[in-house]
Amino acid sequence: SHSDFRSEDIIEREADNFAAHLLMPDSLFGEMEPDFRSIRMRTDEYNVSLTACLIRTIEVSCKAVAGILTSGGAMRWCCSSEEMAMLGLHNQTLRKGRPPAKSVTAELLTGLTERPQTAHRAKIPLTASEWFAAGFRKDNLLYEEALPCRNIDTILTLLIHEKD
Repeated sequence: SHSDFRSEDIIEREADNFAAHLLMPDSLFGEMEPDFRSIRMRTDEYNVSLTACLIRTIEVSCKAVAGILTSGGAMRWCCSSEEMAMLGLHNQTLRKGRPPAKSVTAELLTGLTERPQTAHRAKIPLTASEWFAAGFRKDNLLYEEALPCRNIDTILTLLIHEKD
C-alpha cells in the first residue's frame, strides 16, 4: 500500500491490515524476538515493508513491546502488544510531539548521532512516563531501539519493557 499504515482512510487501513495478516501469519512470528535485526530479516524474507513487519511482530509478541513512528520531528503513532497495552502504554496514552530529549530517537533527529540505516540501542532505559502520558506504573523502565528510515525525517522506535 502507499499509506504504509498511516492513512486516514479506514478502508485503506483495513486493506493494509488484511494484507499483513495474509502475508505474515501469526505462526511465522511466534518465537521472533522484537528487535530490528529480526524484523529486517523478516522484511526481506517476506518482501513486506518495515512498518508492516514491525506492526505484525508487535501484534503477536508475548512481551511488553511498542513501536513508535516519528516523522517530521514528532511522534505520530504507537502500536503496542497486548502485554504493553495492559500496562496502559498504547497509542491513546503516547505523548504526542517530540520524543524524550534523552532518547536515541531524539538524538537521531537532532543529528547528535549519525544516521546510518542501522538500529541504535539506548545504553540506559527511560521511564515509561517520558514516552507516555498515562499508564499503570509510570516508573516502568523501557529499553529503546531506534532505526532511521530511508525517508530522512522518519524513525521507527521499539520500546521494550523488561519485567522486574
